[in-house]
Amino acid sequence: MSAVVFTPIESRPPPLAVRGPLGWLRRNFFDGWANTLATLITVALLLWLVPRFFGWSVLHAVVAPDNAACRAAIEQGACWGVVAEKGRLILFGRYPFEEQWRPLVACAILIALLVASCLRPFWKPWLAPLWVLVLALCFILMRGGVLGLTVVESSRWGGFPLTLALSVVSLAVAFPLAIFVALGAAPSSRRSAPSACSTSS
Repeated sequence: MSAVVFTPIESRPPPLAVRGPLGWLRRNFFDGWANTLATLITVALLLWLVPRFFGWSVLHAVVAPDNAACRAAIEQGACWGVVAEKGRLILFGRYPFEEQWRPLVACAILIALLVASCLRPFWKPWLAPLWVLVLALCFILMRGGVLGLTVVESSRWGGFPLTLALSVVSLAVAFPLAIFVALGAAPSSRRSAPSACSTSS
């Protein structure tokens, strides 16, 4: 009986990384010549644009509310003086200064719920009632009149809190309305097709 001779196979190079940051970059940005070319063009544009934008918005910008300095730097940098001078009005409108913590807390709660609603682990049955509760709490914080909060008329609301609240409510109403309109329009279009054919015949 002849002895079996063991012959080892030749060593092979290690496989390319398929996990981790390098694997993710390879799959999403360098998985073909077209994707690689698009990635390189995008990186080149960013390397050209970002330094110029940073110089315009930060390095050569005018922060102080100085009209003469802003006019002198009009070709070189941004003028943030109006933001520094009108920052409170932009953020909170004419809301009373001593009560501005209320719209700030309302915005923080609303933004936290928006972020949570974008994450799949939070897609639970209690998410819809939580939205109703948070919107009611934001209204109480903005309006006042309960829990020892002074009343602030809606005519004094403005700035970022009002914009955020109106955007959230508009989106919440628009999505169900769009689905309702789409479902309601589909049967009518199907019914109108045979009637058109029957009239033409």
